[in-house]
Amino acid sequence: MWQAYLRSLSVPTLLLTWVAASAFGVLGGPFGTFEWLTVGERLVYWPSLWALGITIGCALRLLYEEVLQIRNFWSYALLEASSLGLLMAFPYHSLLHYLAEIDHAHLPSLLQLGAYNFVMTFFCVSLRRLFYPESKGSATGEDEVRPVSDWQSAAPQADAASYASPADPEPAFSPDATCEPEPDALTTPRLLQRLPKARQGDIWHLQSRDHYVHVTTSKGSHQVLIRLADAMAELEGVQGLQVHRSHWVAEEAVAEGRKLNSKAELTLRNGAVIPVSRTYLSDAEDAGFFDLDEGPQGYRLS
Repeated sequence: MWQAYLRSLSVPTLLLTWVAASAFGVLGGPFGTFEWLTVGERLVYWPSLWALGITIGCALRLLYEEVLQIRNFWSYALLEASSLGLLMAFPYHSLLHYLAEIDHAHLPSLLQLGAYNFVMTFFCVSLRRLFYPESKGSATGEDEVRPVSDWQSAAPQADAASYASPADPEPAFSPDATCEPEPDALTTPRLLQRLPKARQGDIWHLQSRDHYVHVTTSKGSHQVLIRLADAMAELEGVQGLQVHRSHWVAEEAVAEGRKLNSKAELTLRNGAVIPVSRTYLSDAEDAGFFDLDEGPQGYRLS
């Protein structure tokens, strides 16, 4: 858990948020700090309080997402903003009273400071989700996993029957794929150790979502606070490849590969449909995920 907390603090946008918010506080002097505090005192007041708020905010985010398993963005954003608003109101009030040396009656109320922290925290959480590199594609839906039923409505009826056929005369994979695995393949991937025992099965699919990687196995799915590149590095012995900037698939998990209207996608054994971007399309074809003899309408994995 401690390592996950340190990784959450290493997000580049947090440093940018701290610098921008601190500069706004020092130069703008909200809540009377421009009149009551000197420049040097504002340089102490705002950067220190924002640093404290960011460290506490990361801990709250880890609590809500990883421990309490709250996945909906708006839910944990409101919870984080509300909690941080309540927790930070007193430090803001106390430090301002200490530095300004004025009577409490002239200071902003705890309610005002709490409301300020709520608004700023919610704004920063929204910016973090908007600009964090691994989450850009999700806003447009380009990297989302779609149900297999979406293909059934898009593909022609005649082709749908052939895709459902269990028999295919020429398998795309060589027979060696069913042979006994090499000794290295028997090694348990380190990524599995991050999952609950009830979810530790054959790894089928990885998808990056904001700061997390959604790991799908033969026994279910679980979200892990890790970068996609680091998760892929912990897949010792698992044969597969990255097919999209946000997706990795295991070879054994792919049930069907298809192309339609210039879009390539893979259907997994659990029915999930994974997008294949142009950048990784040739790699997917080299891996045998597509049978180019099926015709122009679609490609089916043998």
